[in-house]
Amino acid sequence: MIRILGCCIVMGALLTTSGFAAVGPVPSRVEGPVPDAGLVARAQQEGSLLVYGAGQSSALDAAAKRFGATYGIKVAWVQMQGYAIAPRLMTEQRAGHSEADMVIGESGLETEQLKRAGFYADFRPPEVRELLAGTYDPQGAWIAYKLYTETICYNPDKVRAAGMRPPRTWDDLAAPEWRGKFSLFNGSWEWFAAMKRFYGPERAVALMRSYNANQPRITTSHQLGITLVASGDVLAAANVYGYSCLQVKDQGGATELVNPNPTVIEVGTGGVLKAAPHPNAARLFQRWLLSRETETWALATLGQAPSRKDVKNDPRVMNPHVRYLISDTSDLDALGADIKEFNALFNIPV
Repeated sequence: MIRILGCCIVMGALLTTSGFAAVGPVPSRVEGPVPDAGLVARAQQEGSLLVYGAGQSSALDAAAKRFGATYGIKVAWVQMQGYAIAPRLMTEQRAGHSEADMVIGESGLETEQLKRAGFYADFRPPEVRELLAGTYDPQGAWIAYKLYTETICYNPDKVRAAGMRPPRTWDDLAAPEWRGKFSLFNGSWEWFAAMKRFYGPERAVALMRSYNANQPRITTSHQLGITLVASGDVLAAANVYGYSCLQVKDQGGATELVNPNPTVIEVGTGGVLKAAPHPNAARLFQRWLLSRETETWALATLGQAPSRKDVKNDPRVMNPHVRYLISDTSDLDALGADIKEFNALFNIPV
């Protein structure tokens, strides 16, 4: 199911490994944003946790350092491609030991796969009451601490020089004048699935066929599309993360953001693992990520779109006049069929 939000919304290969020690001794009096002294004490007794992360390294670095400075708990993380996390956990399970305490930054598809495989613990912290509907698992397996809006990013200078109008809708990129002038991420499965459920399969598939006829440049990541737009190699990119487009713009890059109706939202999830060696530290980290204080900090310093209702989002990312659809990947069979259909429509090898 796709959940629709109306107006006035507020809000693998192993790549690298980093560990962050606490700043100073373990504090005797905790001033952190999680109001659970018992959990904090148990977590500090464990002293550390290991996170498998599929997010950006800079964001993981910043979160680990801030959490460690607050609670005196060492956070180490292993950055991996999302698709590599499940095989890693399965290998550890077969070997009879678990290294990681949490997984964060997974896509909805990979999160659901980990849930089906039974890796997540049932954890339902009180912070869930403050989250937008559709941003947490009703069975307690995962919780979204950030949102990714799937948008159109374009280069205003290049579009103007070409004598074209900026794209405003998904249909605009299907027009003949955009032939060969935009890019599309090759893993746009959740976006495609959401479009099918919003428009209906016939119209959504027709739109994809029009895109394919326009010969988009197929990219291997959301970020690459933005990079190509900023450099002028393409005039626009479909299905890129809104906050990333704005980060380039705010740093002086030639990018502009469009939130078409509808704008699809993917969730960036976190989940405590059932076999976590440091379960209390993992639960504290999960609750800390979801706290109002941390979500406000992440919005201001990392550009992340929060999932809390009481943290007002950047209106350029979450425009109150745009319809937003939170992707729901709980039906893996349906999503599997959507993936096959998307790959076939764009001749993407599997």
